[in-house]
Amino acid sequence: MNDLTVGEQLLIARRRAGLSQSDLAKKADVSLMTVSKIESGATNFRIINMIKMASALDLQMSIDIIENTGDAVELEYELEE
Repeated sequence: MNDLTVGEQLLIARRRAGLSQSDLAKKADVSLMTVSKIESGATNFRIINMIKMASALDLQMSIDIIENTGDAVELEYELEE
């Protein structure tokens, strides 16, 4: 497993691709605020937006269910080239 947060993984992948946050937002059809919040460590976001960004960066994304309390589900994401 990767020790980086999904936001850190996204930031690294975006920079490797030579894209600004605005470029990624446009390419993935998500808001600039979405990219910024996730890269800054937000953990409450729509999975579809993460899928769109991973796809825009030509990355594979795995999602593991860590805990399901019935009221909330804790997920762990990993991005791979």
